[in-house]
Amino acid sequence: MLFYRSSDKGARSTMPGLINKGKRSTLPLSVSEITSCVRGYTLAMTASMTYNNIEDHSIEGVFVYPLDECSTVVGFEAVVSSQIITVQIKDKAKIDDCYFDCCTVANGTFQASSHIVLDEDMERSVLVVNIGVIPPLETVTVLVSTSSELSTLPNGAIKVTSPMVCSPKVQRSINGENGSSPKLAMVKERHHCALGPHDQTSTTSQLCLAWLLEEEHINSIDYEFNFQLEIQGPGLLAGVESPTHAIRADADPSARSATSIVITLADKYTYDCPVEIFIYPSEPHMPHVLIENGDMTPEEYEEHLRGKSDYIRGMKRDPSDEKKVEIIRKRLHKDMIHNPVVMLNFCPNLKAMASDLKQVQGEFIFLIDHSGSMSGVNISRVKEAMVVILKSLVPACLFNIIGFGSTFKALFPTSQSYGEGTLRVACDYVKKIRADMGGTNILAPLNWILRQPLRRGHPRLLFLLTDGAISNTGKVIELVRSHARFTRCYTFGIGQNACRRLVIGLSTVSKGTAEFLAEGERLQPKMIKSLKKSMAPVLSDVTIEWLFPERKELLLSPMGSTYLFPGDRLISYSVVCDTTRYHPNLKSDKRRRYSMMRSNDSTSSVFHHSEEGEHGSRVAEVEGVATHLQLEMSQASCASTEWDSTGADGHTLPRRRAYSTNQIVDYSPMKRAYTPSDPSSSVLKNPIRSANQELTSQTSPSQKAQETDPQQGPDPELGF
Repeated sequence: MLFYRSSDKGARSTMPGLINKGKRSTLPLSVSEITSCVRGYTLAMTASMTYNNIEDHSIEGVFVYPLDECSTVVGFEAVVSSQIITVQIKDKAKIDDCYFDCCTVANGTFQASSHIVLDEDMERSVLVVNIGVIPPLETVTVLVSTSSELSTLPNGAIKVTSPMVCSPKVQRSINGENGSSPKLAMVKERHHCALGPHDQTSTTSQLCLAWLLEEEHINSIDYEFNFQLEIQGPGLLAGVESPTHAIRADADPSARSATSIVITLADKYTYDCPVEIFIYPSEPHMPHVLIENGDMTPEEYEEHLRGKSDYIRGMKRDPSDEKKVEIIRKRLHKDMIHNPVVMLNFCPNLKAMASDLKQVQGEFIFLIDHSGSMSGVNISRVKEAMVVILKSLVPACLFNIIGFGSTFKALFPTSQSYGEGTLRVACDYVKKIRADMGGTNILAPLNWILRQPLRRGHPRLLFLLTDGAISNTGKVIELVRSHARFTRCYTFGIGQNACRRLVIGLSTVSKGTAEFLAEGERLQPKMIKSLKKSMAPVLSDVTIEWLFPERKELLLSPMGSTYLFPGDRLISYSVVCDTTRYHPNLKSDKRRRYSMMRSNDSTSSVFHHSEEGEHGSRVAEVEGVATHLQLEMSQASCASTEWDSTGADGHTLPRRRAYSTNQIVDYSPMKRAYTPSDPSSSVLKNPIRSANQELTSQTSPSQKAQETDPQQGPDPELGF
């Protein structure tokens, strides 16, 4: 079958790949192969890239692989001159200044003299491996395996995109021997200040990835490109299409339904843009559960336990079955890979249920650049747009305006309710805005904003308007990333000097949007567009209830975003260990409910549990709609899945701490009578333990010490 939809959509410029560190240019890519598999909302991908050193002398190679926000590297291997290079994970505290020591070539001799600069954001978002010396005319093959959580669209479709590093553009006529883009000089200038505290040293001794990753990646030769994507859906597929390339979909001739297909390219790859695939499930807004077995059988896992020191010590003191279960419970976070993992996927259809949702009003915070570079037409465009935006807000929402430059000033000490009085004050303030606050320091006002208490039922929506670049871009992006569960950022780059990495990075890590204004373009339409998106129906305070047999021990994963906007998906994991052999005479008439909550005094996820009778199940009330997402598990398989939005009155259940991902507190399992299972009524007859996970609107977690004073507040000139 062939699927094709034309599109002229372009990709954002990057320059990853295998870099000749001496020339700071990429080696030509000769072969690129992508093999991947989609299961639910997850993607397992292995990319194989072959590069050629076309120089007649040895060079030093550095491999740079940008990662998506929800991607993790699970494997790496490079082959150079029959030598295999792998990577080793080390404690960050043992790596000085997050620098990579490299070497330069002098008369054929390699000498250690230079570094690769990584800031706080790139430590998380870029894989950098020093390949070492590459002999002349040598071929280098790099294999990278990643695991990713995929994004969804409001219609429930799943989006898959091939990495830019694997599919660079090809240009026949290259500007200069490096094959660099004509925009490179401008990018270097824009990021000159982004070297941070080390920018006083010679730039020839440092390789700053900030501008390298913005340079357009152009390959000097045609390369062989192979793409294969296997789709293993939890249910039937309604369709698959690509907006960029003609694709071919093949299924097993003996398959009874379209739950698994293989996608390849139907035509020769044209080196124009990455491959984009959209997967359409037949039931896009129904929750689905997938189970993946561990790498050990129950017998192998028991043998594995017997060799562990904590098991040996525990058995010497108490060899009972209860003690064995206790040890297993405490070790689950260490033994995830050995036990089955259950994954829940859910993309709610908020537009369909919008009439059932109580209107949720956001907390709109406008962070406006008042630096000297905003003078003239830029500040005039901001003033014109802000008056319209303020008058477009709706009653019951909260809002505030913060102007920043070298320092910052807030209109109100805290976000205020929107009304005639506060609107009048805000409009008067906007009319008096001037570009008179010196330089550009975004970190201090962001720290102050993100430390403000959150208001229940008011998603924090941050609108940033700026025209310049800053010296600590990575630190600012990492700060917003640490608060992305509570804050969504809509960014606007005004003029050609606005830092693209800052504007795009802040919106990407917080699931917002980024807009850029060209010369002469009006700001108002772009802000109205983003405002409409921020006012879409929102689901908050979702509770997920997992019901497992009493013989299962489980560990729940931390939750993601506090609020779900249209197109946002929910992914939850549970590690399950079967302890049936240690419960020969299980008797209990209680259910055990575990609730995952976000700790107010740390960034760790804390799990709680409470007891309830067999018929005491309650539905947790959600802001706007009482939501009960229930997954009933019989032994190791899913018995049924239910999505209930009819509403119910919920009461706060008594909770106590049970365990978290890095801390475990003992508890004694309750006993009740066991009845052999009956497939027609497994929930009533099987002992069931209930586990809850909640996405609640809570106080933002406290942050680590920043460069600014934690007690710093708005400018004292306002009298706050």
